[in-house]
Amino acid sequence: AYALGAVGLPPEPPISQARLRGRLHTTSRDRSAIEHHYNLSNDFYSLILDPHMAYSCGYWTSTEPGYTVEDAQRDKLDLVCRKLGIEPGGRHLDIGCGWGSLSLHAAERFGAQVVGVTISSEQKAFIDARIRERGLEGRVEIRLQDYREVDSGPYDAVASLEMGEHVGEGNYPTYASVVARSLKPGDAFFAIKGERLDGHQFVAKALETARGAIDTRRLEDRLSGGRVTRFRGNGCRRACCGRAGPGIGSFRHSRAGSC
Repeated sequence: AYALGAVGLPPEPPISQARLRGRLHTTSRDRSAIEHHYNLSNDFYSLILDPHMAYSCGYWTSTEPGYTVEDAQRDKLDLVCRKLGIEPGGRHLDIGCGWGSLSLHAAERFGAQVVGVTISSEQKAFIDARIRERGLEGRVEIRLQDYREVDSGPYDAVASLEMGEHVGEGNYPTYASVVARSLKPGDAFFAIKGERLDGHQFVAKALETARGAIDTRRLEDRLSGGRVTRFRGNGCRRACCGRAGPGIGSFRHSRAGSC
């Protein structure tokens, strides 16, 4: 055991591991965590993600052999936009927009005016390049901004795809308030959140110290008082869709159906 190193002090963490300081989920600590992981390089993430660069679950609508992950991501983005009721000219907010899969899709396919927020400079640079390539200037704006700083509503719809893992349970009230103040009563909110597995968040181990574990049901309760439709589908993780009701952090039940 000694020879194998199984006894004694634990080994030093690898140099690639984030060394974060400060209280969990402060704006500065979250920014450091995101920069460490998501600024690794856009070229790297292009190797492991589909052409949409969607870093969230897909929605499989076909079992045909030629149906690909790219197709499943497109169908997921279509599903989200339909459930949000996005219409041409409508204002859409994408909280935690990643590499812009939903922001670009909502503008290109549904005619939305989109604001996406991220705290990764690499992600913003990637999306800005795609905006120019696709001629979407004036229709998609990507801001290097923490979700807690968003104050540009009201919007007609808000989406937040697998963003909750970054929030931390202690910040659920703040997160819910940001969503609520960004919407008018009756407007739609859609979220997809990672599942828990045996009490632990099913996310990459390298990100757990930055994100913390997320209790999806408690977040839904914060957003809705327990009145948000929950639904699952082919390949989707837990999702919820609701409509803003009166009062901060209040969402009325929305019969979203199943994925």
